[in-house]
Amino acid sequence: MIPATFTLTDSELASCQLSADRLSSMCRVLRDTGFVVIENAIDPRLVTQVKAEHDTALDGYLASRGGLAGLADKTFGTNHVGFFPPIVGAVAAEEIVANPFAIQIMHSAMADIRCSFIHTNTACPGSGYQPIHRDTPTLFGIHNAPTPIVHAVVNIPLIPFTLENGATEVWPGTHWIVDDCEADGALLEERARFFPSQRTVLPVGALVVRDLRMWHRGVPNPGTELRTMMAIVYQRAFVHEEACNIPQTTWDSWSEDTQKIFRFNDIVPDESHTQRAWY
Repeated sequence: MIPATFTLTDSELASCQLSADRLSSMCRVLRDTGFVVIENAIDPRLVTQVKAEHDTALDGYLASRGGLAGLADKTFGTNHVGFFPPIVGAVAAEEIVANPFAIQIMHSAMADIRCSFIHTNTACPGSGYQPIHRDTPTLFGIHNAPTPIVHAVVNIPLIPFTLENGATEVWPGTHWIVDDCEADGALLEERARFFPSQRTVLPVGALVVRDLRMWHRGVPNPGTELRTMMAIVYQRAFVHEEACNIPQTTWDSWSEDTQKIFRFNDIVPDESHTQRAWY
């Protein structure tokens, strides 16, 4: 088990509420290591539904791009596909996009939060190593002192993440390294040799809350099944993020609390909903 892992109690699952002590412990682990795992935060049956809907949408997207061959030299790492799924159906379920346990951690760590980024990362069979990277630079370009967390991503595995199918590799504690991540690029490969890493081996139903500054990479998937994780990014509400568009039916299905998190986005008629694309 990853040291930064928690298992929810029956009482927590029934109430969708963390005790003050447990919330404090989870936030401390996130602050200290850069990530925290809750291994039973989502009903696995919902994850199965998300996977089925996501894979259908991804198949259509890949077909429109000429398959993996059509994306050669465009993706971030060989056969690693970044995809913005339609924000509908199971993908848009509140347990996914505003998981109550993840939201409690992020509210505690970052106070008021916003979200405009619902995305997936898929390591296809035959994928290679991604470069070691950070997903966000330091706040305001400050390189002489660490700042509190500003961006967090919630990763949700859609199949069990194992050593055999390419569980993501992370370098705990590296979110506290404050230098110019744009300038060091490939040098992270050399620097990372001096830091211990971990692989995020996870069951279906787990989620990870990760500081976006932590060093990490996708690794090869030698298996035969797509290894996909949701990647939903949240940030403090004062940080600007490009708006996405959310279909009216999805918006209407959300609670006021979830709508507040997504309040900076564009709400559009269902037929006008479009997806972002990297390539």
